[in-house]
Amino acid sequence: MAERWRSAASLLGLYGGGGNTTGSYDFNLGGGTIKVIGTALNTAVDAELVANTASTIDTNGLGATWSGQFSGDGDLIKQGVGTLSLGGDNSAFTGDVSLVGGTLAVTNNLALGTSNDVAVGPGTTFDISGTPIGVQIGALSGSGEILLGTKLLSTTIGAGQTAAFSGTIQSSGMAWDADYGKFNKGGEGTLVIDGADMNGGEFYVSGGTVRETSGNTSIDYLDVGTGTTNSAANTGELEVSGGTLSLQSLSVGGWGGIGEVNQTGGTVAVVGCNGASDSCGGMNVGNQGGQGTYNISGGVLALASGGVFNLGRFSNNSYSTSEGELNISGTGEVRIEDGSLIIGNWVLSGTPNLGDGVINQTGGVLFVANDSQLYLSAQGDGAYNLSGGVLQIGGTSLIGDYNNGAGNYAFNLGEATLEVTGAALTTEVNATLQDGTVFTFDTNGLGASWNGQFSGAGGLRKTGTGELALTSPNSYSGDTYLAGGKLSAAEGALGTGTKIIFEATSTLAFGDADGTTLGQAVQIGTGTTAILEISTGNTGTLTGQISGPGGLTKTGEGTLVLDRPSDVDPANDYYGQTIVSNGILQIVGTNALSVNTAVTVGIDGTFELVGVTQNVDSIDGSGSVSIGDGSTLTVGALSGSANIALGAGSELNVGGNGENTTFTGALTGTGTFVKEGSGALVIEGTNSENFEGATNINVGALILNGSLAKSDVTVGDGAVLGGNGTAKSVTLQEGAAVGPGNSPGTLTVGEFTFGGGSLYNAEFGFDAFGDPVSDNILVTTIADTSGNAVIQGGARLALDVSKGIQIGHGYEIITIESAGSVVRTDDAIFDVEYDAPLLEALVAYGAHAVTVTFSGISAPWSTKVSTRNQGAVANAVQSMAGDNPLYGAAVILGEAELDSAFNLLSGEIGASAKGVVINDSQFLRGAIFERLWSADNSRASSSISVAPLGYPAPATGPAPFPVKGQPDPLPPAPASAIWVQGFGSWGSTDGNGNAASLDRDTGGFFIGADTLVDTWRLGVVGGYSTTSFNVDDPVSSGDSDNFHLGVYTGTNWDAVRLRAGAAYSWNDVSTTRLATIPFAQTLEADYDAGTAQVFGEFGYGFGAAGFDFEPFVGLAYVSLNTDGYAETGGPAALTTGSDTTGVTYTTLGLRSSTSFALGSALATAKGMFGWRHAFGDVTPLATYAVAAGSDLFTVAGLPIAENSFLVDLGLDVAVSDGVTLGLAYGGQFGDDSQDQSVRGTLDWKF
Repeated sequence: MAERWRSAASLLGLYGGGGNTTGSYDFNLGGGTIKVIGTALNTAVDAELVANTASTIDTNGLGATWSGQFSGDGDLIKQGVGTLSLGGDNSAFTGDVSLVGGTLAVTNNLALGTSNDVAVGPGTTFDISGTPIGVQIGALSGSGEILLGTKLLSTTIGAGQTAAFSGTIQSSGMAWDADYGKFNKGGEGTLVIDGADMNGGEFYVSGGTVRETSGNTSIDYLDVGTGTTNSAANTGELEVSGGTLSLQSLSVGGWGGIGEVNQTGGTVAVVGCNGASDSCGGMNVGNQGGQGTYNISGGVLALASGGVFNLGRFSNNSYSTSEGELNISGTGEVRIEDGSLIIGNWVLSGTPNLGDGVINQTGGVLFVANDSQLYLSAQGDGAYNLSGGVLQIGGTSLIGDYNNGAGNYAFNLGEATLEVTGAALTTEVNATLQDGTVFTFDTNGLGASWNGQFSGAGGLRKTGTGELALTSPNSYSGDTYLAGGKLSAAEGALGTGTKIIFEATSTLAFGDADGTTLGQAVQIGTGTTAILEISTGNTGTLTGQISGPGGLTKTGEGTLVLDRPSDVDPANDYYGQTIVSNGILQIVGTNALSVNTAVTVGIDGTFELVGVTQNVDSIDGSGSVSIGDGSTLTVGALSGSANIALGAGSELNVGGNGENTTFTGALTGTGTFVKEGSGALVIEGTNSENFEGATNINVGALILNGSLAKSDVTVGDGAVLGGNGTAKSVTLQEGAAVGPGNSPGTLTVGEFTFGGGSLYNAEFGFDAFGDPVSDNILVTTIADTSGNAVIQGGARLALDVSKGIQIGHGYEIITIESAGSVVRTDDAIFDVEYDAPLLEALVAYGAHAVTVTFSGISAPWSTKVSTRNQGAVANAVQSMAGDNPLYGAAVILGEAELDSAFNLLSGEIGASAKGVVINDSQFLRGAIFERLWSADNSRASSSISVAPLGYPAPATGPAPFPVKGQPDPLPPAPASAIWVQGFGSWGSTDGNGNAASLDRDTGGFFIGADTLVDTWRLGVVGGYSTTSFNVDDPVSSGDSDNFHLGVYTGTNWDAVRLRAGAAYSWNDVSTTRLATIPFAQTLEADYDAGTAQVFGEFGYGFGAAGFDFEPFVGLAYVSLNTDGYAETGGPAALTTGSDTTGVTYTTLGLRSSTSFALGSALATAKGMFGWRHAFGDVTPLATYAVAAGSDLFTVAGLPIAENSFLVDLGLDVAVSDGVTLGLAYGGQFGDDSQDQSVRGTLDWKF
């Protein structure tokens, strides 16, 4: 009978002694635990692991050796400290194995199979080092340790399956040792290796995918897509999206396999192995007949091991050609930190063409450190297609072929950038610029020397600071772009393109001793300067069109030749500035330089014309300008300090753009110097004293403050010569003018000719010491001149006296200090002209001088002005001494200035102020008349309800407006009252052609009290008011503070009414006015005045239709006494004595009022219309003398209106039995004047 053992869930252990049996048995493990106790277990028992169960072997710290066979589909769990060693043939076991404790060691190649997925838990060990050749399992997972020894662990992960292993794989040897451990990832599934570590040996990916997503992973040797199976290539893939994968060596597609790396993020670092072996630290993409591809679109591939990184390494005769490909795109970055990246087979033995490589870069960065190298080919062919992204390289790192290999390379450049990094780049590489693209070369502040050749149909862009030197002839046919730094081009180095385009300020250096010619068009962008450098001893010529809004700068000590005549279409037409900083800018074609440009010549530069005509906008700077024989240079504006040499038969035309400029340089030579344009050219200094050519001033002004002592100056029609300089001779043609000096000054000549119709503008004034000076033409001894001053018939002399003259002083305007004389052709004299109607000029002609003497006219000055007031003050000023500043300023006034100046001098504001004060007297007597009329009104219809003057009577309501309820008769009105009136007034009077218009405004108040004495009402009143007034032309103003006191009385005989009063006002008057000669000054006066007035009215009162009416007549006399005063503030101040002005007013008018109920109050509407006539001193006068001493003169102010229409409208409201409030408007409209006012009244009766 067979003996059977079945484990149960409660099986705790098995004694370790054991024994041998001869029967058959079944040992089924269905989920229980075998726990070793006592001593280590050693058994050859066969066991079946029941499907859908997981059985545990717990070594319990003692260990177990199981040499029997496992079978079945159940899972096995290794638990506990200690080692479980499996030595049987477990091929029939298909379950999974999980290590949760201790070590699982296999010693039989068949102890585990491809059906067994193995999970190596944390802290556990999976040891295959004891197998003869290794073991092949299913999926591997976990984070424990795997011991390979020198054996092979192969894991097969099925399609669609993903496993993750983050533990450690240990090998007893390195990949280049004679024997070493190996790990192979097979199957079509995915193994995630985040955080894994494989020390030694090789990690093969012969199928499916290995993936790195996070953490730090280290593998000494990784081979992706290696080998063949049944002559078919194995394919493997590495995906990197995050984390860091550190490798000592990397192979992609080796030994006939196909490998691919897809990196979208993270870092792959080939870090080397610290010099442990020469075979360590490389990367091969495509090796030994394999096909490798490395795609990086994100993250970093860092090659830093110091080894060789190869694309397309050699093949031996067992395989076809190796192919390696590196594709850089997106944001991917490949960094060769230390080592050599070689495209094409680098191995020197074997058939040379069995390894080809390529780099395709459409984006990202390829970085090559200065102590590293990028070889474009070796024994095999290589290609680098740089169509996008950036190649960062410097030093001598860019090399065409490795070790003179037999392979060929292609370096194809598109819309990408080479950025020099670390150190200046030097290379012999040839490159092809792709059609329709522009390749950018960024020297990055370091520089580059490109000794190879550029070909193709693309363009080249130079950017970044630093120099790019193209030392070989190039055949590329695209355009050349300069966007920064310097591009140095040997003969033919700029290819066959049609344009050189300056996108930013950059330098193009070219030219050689034999001369270099560039035929490309040059385009200069906005805000950009094209700097063209020709070194010492070299010549460079531009024959293409120069265009664009930018400017051009010539540097270097050599010669830049512009040889594109303007008759070649299109002509040069750039608009920016041209600067000749160093060397020579030579023009050999007519207008070969843009006619729109402004030229600045630096101190070490020369601007040269060789037998041609050239127009430019302007010339400035301190260098040299050479106008060759027969050349013509036309300059819109000449300034600066350049040395300008005019060859024989040459011509320099300046000033055509009409600007005012100053030239401090030197003119030399024998050509002709021509001044054109409406502006003024100032020549300073003596640098041009050796210029022997002619000077022609055709248009505008030449201010000669320097020397043209060897030049004959001709001034044409409409042109002007001025300044304090020296000329050999001067000829004024008809219509020409001379104006020596600069306020005033002297022009020195060897001879001077005033042609018929020419003009001498002579200016007069005073020097810093107050002495009289004038313009002068000094004729002195200069070689080859006559020493004469020739005056021809019709010559004109214009005297400018605006800066002042001294009466009686003789001014020399022409002085002969040579052997010559004043020559008057046919006794010609100047036609003298000046604008000073009060001045008389006497011109005297001597043999050696022409002098001018001034005096005031003898006719009254009043005949030269427009108004009575102006004439009065003009005659007064005429009476002053000739050396008086006011006289001196007045006598030189121009015709257009006379009226205004004397108007300002006249002081008419003082006279007009009298009229203002007299006119304001109306407010006080008006308030008194209004008060007395209110008291006279027997119907109590005004602002105060009191008894009539002669008798008491009750107040009644107005007949048309009976009071509701028929109120009782009012008691007798109070006999006394106190009243207050506030008022404001504004008005104006138009000018009358003598005195100017005046605006005024007044405000104030009155307080009065009165009472009945028998049949007479007696009262007293006082008050204060202030008045301001101003005149716009002449500019003057004033104000008056007024204090008032008066008495009044009134009575009536039945309907006949009498009112009368007298008052006195104390006036404190201030005036301010502006005068402009002899200088601007503000003149002020403060003085006292007193206004006395008496006045009376007769009226007749009657009622009709509910209204009270009173026709009346009035009479008033006003007398204003003004104290004398003296103004302060300047030499135009006036003085005056006291005087009196009296005016009489008569008035004829009608008053009316009516009362009505306003709610519970009694209201009275009132009005007055009248006509007033004034006579007496209605035109106020003021008699003055100039304080500095003049005859008396009298001016008239604005007249007081002789006839005025009067209107007055008001409303009173009795707010209680004793208090009344009133508001009224008054208007006065007269001859060219008007006044308006508002009044408010408060009355209290008792």
